Amino acid sequence: GSGLSLYLYFLRTPATGANNIVITLSGSNTNLSCANASYTGVNQNTPFPDSSAQNAWSSGTSGTVNTTVVYTGCWLIGGAGTDGSPLSAGVGTSVNVQEGALRTSIVDSDAIVGVGSQGMQILFGSGYHAGLSIISANPAP
Repeated sequence: GSGLSLYLYFLRTPATGANNIVITLSGSNTNLSCANASYTGVNQNTPFPDSSAQNAWSSGTSGTVNTTVVYTGCWLIGGAGTDGSPLSAGVGTSVNVQEGALRTSIVDSDAIVGVGSQGMQILFGSGYHAGLSIISANPAP
């Protein structure tokens, strides 16, 4: 396997102003990359109502992940990473932030998506491993 792990975290009803992200590593694991983004207009009671979907690819040059959207007006947000290849946006996807040698990225659907099965796609270099994890963001009422 690639040894890649992806995690999505969020802060509900954040205080106005700067909010720090603090990561504490234990042991000798220093192979870490992270990225962050801020989104406005997200429903604070049910910000991410759907179960997330994720996948990883050990070969090839693209990957697509789907989730089931249950509310109207949602958009997709995801985290993507590779073990060295630059990422680019595939069908229905925009790359918003790209950080670090491990190419950690924040991606989104770049538009409101419909109810039902919806997905995003990332593209990456041949011979690399990549992963993508997505959720749908429910808009504020």
